[in-house]
Amino acid sequence: MVNLEFTENWNGKLFNDVFTDIRPHNPDIFFVGNEMEVMENSIYHGIAEVVAVRQLPFHKINDVIAFANMGRAAAYQAELLKRSFTKSQIAENEMLLDYIAFSYTERNIETQSELMSHWWETKNPVNGTID
Repeated sequence: MVNLEFTENWNGKLFNDVFTDIRPHNPDIFFVGNEMEVMENSIYHGIAEVVAVRQLPFHKINDVIAFANMGRAAAYQAELLKRSFTKSQIAENEMLLDYIAFSYTERNIETQSELMSHWWETKNPVNGTID
């Protein structure tokens, strides 16, 4: 089984029953029905099944997609992708991406509960913003 590794749970999406991600296009991995182990910094969250996939050229990332995916604007999402992949992979903003919806089929509830408590502690309670 393939690992779906995250370095950060940007907007708490990994705590939801269904969540999205944007990855380089790979039809051998990202297809409806495929199950993946969800990891955040090598911490096991559970197993999630791909329930929907849409191809998306890199230059078509917009605020709606980016905010839904990671809680940040499109420019931030694009910059993060550029840092995560080599320039040749992005190929002058024409890289084909997969916008993927996942649904958990198995959850590590105890670990997710601890991670969620810590995640909320990092939020700014004074002005209600997510840093």
